Amino acid sequence: MTPDATVFVVDDDPDVRSSLSLLLRTEGLPCEDYDSAGAFLAAYDPTRSGCLVLDNCMPDMTGFQLQALLKQRGFSLPIIIITARTGVAEAVQAMRTGAFDFFEKPFDADALLARIRQALHDHEPAGMLTRVARQLTPDDALELYRTILPRLILQVLEHLDRSANVDLVRRVTEHMCRADVQETLRESDHVRDAVVSELCKVLNDGSVQRVLDRGTLLDIMQASGVTNNLATLEACLLRLEAA
Repeated sequence: MTPDATVFVVDDDPDVRSSLSLLLRTEGLPCEDYDSAGAFLAAYDPTRSGCLVLDNCMPDMTGFQLQALLKQRGFSLPIIIITARTGVAEAVQAMRTGAFDFFEKPFDADALLARIRQALHDHEPAGMLTRVARQLTPDDALELYRTILPRLILQVLEHLDRSANVDLVRRVTEHMCRADVQETLRESDHVRDAVVSELCKVLNDGSVQRVLDRGTLLDIMQASGVTNNLATLEACLLRLEAA
């Protein structure tokens, strides 16, 4: 989960807002609560990540109406709808309109927390990329692997003051795209660790001034924000292995 991911609670019942906010903060999840769909829309910045826990039965705008409006505006927050009304029809409508999940009041707190955490994970950048990679055809997974790899290498080299070394990026990419190297990576018990180890070995060929070990390379990846790309490379390789 990204550090700034927030759970947005929208419910016109102050008791529900209060109890949900307390529950989320107790679990270490940042949250904001709003008493209406309008209040949420007025305050929400679409560049923020997180999850929306949304009451369906509100006077100014129903949860389904807000969901439709957010979709129309291109907002991609995962939405968990909660409602005091029981009925299969509402649950079906929630799923058909793209809700992440649907809960009836009174809801089980542990079950709701589990789904909120899952929504936050699945819709963070790494989660979205890896989910996409798992659904690709083998050819498309290989193409995504080949596309992301040089970007990751370039970002690493920027932290080694070698950002202009296009030839090194090309050579490392060619090595990592070799069929025998990919087969070794796919057959590893820990694919992501194998990718890091192979990158470390290739980059320690005398072309970089700084000797790398796995820990140093992982620290660089974390600092340069490429761990999401690393997770996607892993997912692509696993997709190729499953083919």
